[in-house]
This record gives sequence, C-alpha cells and structure tokens, in this order.
Amino acid sequence: MQKNKILLILISLMLIIPLISCEGQKKKKEYQKHLSQGEKFYSESDFEKAIAEFKLAAEIKPKSDEAYQNIAVCYSNLFLTLTDPSQKSKAVEAANNAITYYQKVVELKPKDAAEAQLNISNEYAKIGNLYMNDGQFPDAMPYLKKRVEIDPNNAEGYYTIGVLNWGLCFDNRKLYNILSMKDYINNIKAKENSLQQISRASEIGKEAALQVLDAINTDEGTILGKLDKKALISQIASIPKIKKEYGEKAVDCITSSPQDILSCIGKIEGINPEEVKKIRSILSKSPENLSNYIPLAVNGVNKNAAAKAMDKIIDLVKYEAIDDGLKSLNKSVELNKNYPDAYNYIVLLYVEKIKIEKDKSKQDEDINIAADNAAKASKLRDPGKTDDIINKEVEGFKKAVDKVRGKGRTES
Repeated sequence: MQKNKILLILISLMLIIPLISCEGQKKKKEYQKHLSQGEKFYSESDFEKAIAEFKLAAEIKPKSDEAYQNIAVCYSNLFLTLTDPSQKSKAVEAANNAITYYQKVVELKPKDAAEAQLNISNEYAKIGNLYMNDGQFPDAMPYLKKRVEIDPNNAEGYYTIGVLNWGLCFDNRKLYNILSMKDYINNIKAKENSLQQISRASEIGKEAALQVLDAINTDEGTILGKLDKKALISQIASIPKIKKEYGEKAVDCITSSPQDILSCIGKIEGINPEEVKKIRSILSKSPENLSNYIPLAVNGVNKNAAAKAMDKIIDLVKYEAIDDGLKSLNKSVELNKNYPDAYNYIVLLYVEKIKIEKDKSKQDEDINIAADNAAKASKLRDPGKTDDIINKEVEGFKKAVDKVRGKGRTES
C-alpha cells in the first residue's frame, strides 16, 4: 500500500514538472515579446507605447531590473519631448516616474546601483532646472537639494543651489518667491534674535511675531482666497495693456497649489506668456498681499504693523538665503577649485548681504571677502592676467560696492 502511494506521488511529480517548465517557457517568451516590442517603440521615439510594453514585461518578471531600467529611460526621454509650457506638469510627472523606476532598479540591484543613483540625481536636476528656468524658485529648491543629497560630490549641483539663492535675493520684483521659502521662514521662527527684531520693527509681541511667520507660511491659495477679489482684479487691471477680462478670469484660478495657479492663468484664451508672469506676480505671496492677509489671520496686528513686520522679515529671509547660498557655493569650490562662475556667485551673494547689512565693520569684512573671491574668479578666467591688473579690478569693485552699503532693496 505504502509503495503504491509513493509511486502515485512520483507519477504526479513527473506530470507536474513538465507543466511548470512549459509555463515558465511561455512566460519567458511573453516577457521577451514585450521587451522587443518596447524596444521597437523606443527606437521610433514613441515612448508612451514603449513604457506600456515594458510595464507588461515587468508584470511577468517583477524581479527583472532590465524592464524597470527601460521604463525609467523611457520616462526620462519623454520628459525631453514635453517642451511646451502647457505640458510642464506632464513633464514633471514623467521625470518623477523616471525616478520611481530608477529607485526600483536600485532596490533590485543594490550592489550595482551607482549608475541608477546617478540617473536619479540627473532627474532631480531636470525638474529643478525646469522650475528654476520658469522662475518658480520655491518649487525648484527641493529637487536641487535632493540632487546633491544623492550625488554629494556634484560641484555643479551645489553651484545651482547657490545661483537660485542669489536669484531669490536679487529680484525684488518677485519677493513672493523668497516669501514662499517655508524652510527659511521656519528657521527665522527658531531664532530668538530674529523674533526680537520683528517685534521691535513692528511693535508687536513675540507671540504675535510667531503668528505672523505662520501666516506667511500659509498656503498661497488660502491667503489669496481671503483677500478682496475686486481689489486683486483692480491690481491686475493696472498692468499696462492687460485686458480687463484677464483679471476676472485669473482670480478664478486661485487654488491651494502655486503650480496650479500659474497653469490655470496660462490657459486663459488669448493671454501671452509675459502677461501670465505679470498676473502671477499679483496673484502671489507678495508683500502687499501678505500685509493685507496678516491682519485677518493674526489678532491685534493691523495693516501698518503687518507692513513693518514684512519689511524686516524680507531682510531676515534674505539672510537665510544668503547663508544657504554661500554654504552651497563654498562646497562647490571645495569640490572644484577651478570654478570661476561659482566664485563669481559668491561675490554676488556677498553684495546682496552688504546691501542689507547695517553694521559698517561687518560690511567691511564682507567687502574684503567678496573682493578676494572676485580676484580668484578673474584669475581663473584669464590666467595670463597680471597681479597689477587684478588689483586694479578689485579696487574698482570695492568702490562700486561701497555705494550700495546698507541700501537694502532700493538698489536692485
């Protein structure tokens, strides 16, 4: 009896093993079929169809890093085809998808992940640069930071962060950008000296100063939604050559997402890109809008006190951006000592610092540091320059910078 049972088991196994083998061969053929079809679509630059095929391959062999690598590469290339401004959200989605699939490759091949990690860093750079080139600096910064987090020896990555921080400080027509840097606002909240400065400047208490900073960090859509729509439309109508109906349609674009606001304004029929930017500067966290919003959000703070607080906070946020920018640029030249552009932006950030610094001894110190970096940049650009020529350039630079000492935002 026992022998019969063993015999039956052996016979069953003999029948099952070929079936398993057959099924395995079938899956392998299906997998190869989808890979081949995906490669065909990829060669034709039909990236979306290629992605669909590679995803089918990945479903068959979920442990295959090859399929995920191909999906990531397709999304990366799809990003490059989405150049129209109206396709920006789709481009960002494509790059984020590329990151997701490169991360899957890293999970499957942790010991051989260097190339995938570099690709992830490059995707973060692409998204960051896309936002940066459009002037959306707060949206760009997290991606640029992630880039150097993954690739900490990337001198260009740190340089780009430094350039962005300079842009935040320099362009006083777009102060809504620097006022949208939530991390910098939170840094100010944590500094007793900064809170005291806000309190003294606006004649409000420390607790009220903290609440003002929290109000600034409120989502843009919430802030705009609390303001008088007619007043916003009137501001938009004051822009030269802007059609009245653009303002009326633009205020309907107010949402919780700054990216959605910008995208919505861009869809107004007949509007051009320059008009979109001008309207966006009004529908934003501008100092004027925040001065109107803060009294609605913080008890006991009137518009006059809010405006005074805003003036001080703008300078404090600039100090945060300057500090972060200088740290990044100094890291950049530490990694690449032959980087004249990085030295040049160190100079430019010190100039922004000198504009808002009130202490003359600190101004003098900053001017000397800036001058040293200007000399390094000049020598790197033209190694043949004599010391006499460079010294004359430095003296000219010092005289020019001397004129903007403590001048704040009036000089930008």
